Formats: sequence, structure tokens, C-alpha cells
Amino acid sequence: HSSGVVLNAATSQTGYIMTAGSAAMTFGPTGATIQLGGLGAANKLDDYEEGTWTPAGSNFTVGTINSAKYTKIGNQVTVVFWVQASSGNSSQAIITGLPFTSVASGYSTGSINMHGSNPASNNVQIRVSANTTYIAILTAYDVTLPGTSVDSGHIIGNVTYFTDQ
Repeated sequence: HSSGVVLNAATSQTGYIMTAGSAAMTFGPTGATIQLGGLGAANKLDDYEEGTWTPAGSNFTVGTINSAKYTKIGNQVTVVFWVQASSGNSSQAIITGLPFTSVASGYSTGSINMHGSNPASNNVQIRVSANTTYIAILTAYDVTLPGTSVDSGHIIGNVTYFTDQ
């Protein structure tokens, strides 16, 4: 109790319930649930997943995939990636293969780091658009970045987006 956390435990016909302030853990015959910030359905943490994904290049080639991981909590997905790029063309550079389709409306942006002999652009940014499974690579004012600008080095990035899956 000296740490400021008080756990209250109770049993019911469905299982065992532990609460601490506005958080609760319920252990029942079908498993455990965690609720944060209240006991309503909207506060239930019922979807957590970690995994890997396979980024590919559209209008450039992804050679080595050094790392590509994701974490999904509820409807929020965060992806991180580190790839080696080569063989680009003049069409827009896109990273495909996101593990979940983005929601039907809205945009999400992330951060990107590129290194190589061809990145001739400043203010490079990445975006996941509505209802897609890809990351668009853009420059300032939403100008598309051609595959030839990303095709000779590494691309490291992360983005958080939302899904209905």
C-alpha cells in the first residue's frame, strides 16, 4: 500500500476480478481481459499483436530487409522498417506490404531516414493514405518522390496508422 496502488479482489460466478483505481483485470472461464481507465466496453484491451511484415518496393527494388516489425494494439498499428533499396525508376516510390489495410478515411504520417548516393530531395516524408496497404514516399508540398531518388542505400522508417481489421 505504501506505493500508492491498492488492489481490490473479488470473486463472482464468472471468475476472479482485480481492480486498481480505474483499471481492472478479469480472469474467467474463457481467459483474462484487461480494462484501463474504466470498466466499460470501450476500455477493454482485447487486441494485441506483434509480428513481422515484408516490405516491398513499388518503382524501386527492396533488396535486403534488415528489419520489419509491427505492433497492433486495438485498431492502432505501428510499423518499423529498415531496408536496402536499389534499381529505381521515374515513377513514385512506394513501400508496399503493410500488415493491415488502413481505415477508409484519413491519413497517417511517420518519419523516414534515407542514405545513399541518390537521395536528392529534402523534407522527405512518408504517408499512409486511406484504405491502402502501402506507404507513399513524398517531398514537401506532397510532391511524389521517384524511385530513382531512393534506389541506392538504406531506408529506415516508422509510421503509426489505424485499421478496421
